[in-house]
Amino acid sequence: YLRLGQRMSQAALLFGQGIARAALPAWARIAQNGDWRHLRRSFCQVSGAAGGAVLIVWCALLTTLPWLLNVLVPAEYVAPVRATATALSPGIIALGIAAPSEAFHVVTRTLGPAIRIVTAGALLIVPCMVWASHLGQEGVAWGLSGALTCSLAHPLYGLVWLRRKLLHEPPVEATRAVPEPDEITNDQVGDEPEPTDDGRA
Repeated sequence: YLRLGQRMSQAALLFGQGIARAALPAWARIAQNGDWRHLRRSFCQVSGAAGGAVLIVWCALLTTLPWLLNVLVPAEYVAPVRATATALSPGIIALGIAAPSEAFHVVTRTLGPAIRIVTAGALLIVPCMVWASHLGQEGVAWGLSGALTCSLAHPLYGLVWLRRKLLHEPPVEATRAVPEPDEITNDQVGDEPEPTDDGRA
């Protein structure tokens, strides 16, 4: 039952991952320019769009799940698989929101913290599933869902990282180079008039 629910979740997560990968080139350009305010706004928008897309697809799958299962598997699978898929819902939606964080870590060169967050999440999955296995048939699914919800640590880290950038670095407009007086060309100040035959300008 859990395996079938996980296969469903992969279909829903494809939409969030597609949105995240589409934002990667734009984020790379923004990060190269050092426009952290723009990156923060775009990061919030893309994360919300990815989470919303996964939520819509997941709700559609849950709605059509009984019909799909009646076609593909025996009838006694319908109720357990639907209960397991429902238990996975919080974790799947959290993964959708966190899907753009992979691209964020790449463009901001914060792969080290990302690896530490993933390691901590992996260590958390086992005790959560062991504890939740005592809750009934869907207990393991609830434990896995709770562990997957920890993936929200990635977008939270991204927001904190961007906030620190904005606090410690001047805006992009303030960092633009101002030409020195001796670098000003004749086009900027106007050509000097040439003297006439009588010596007057």
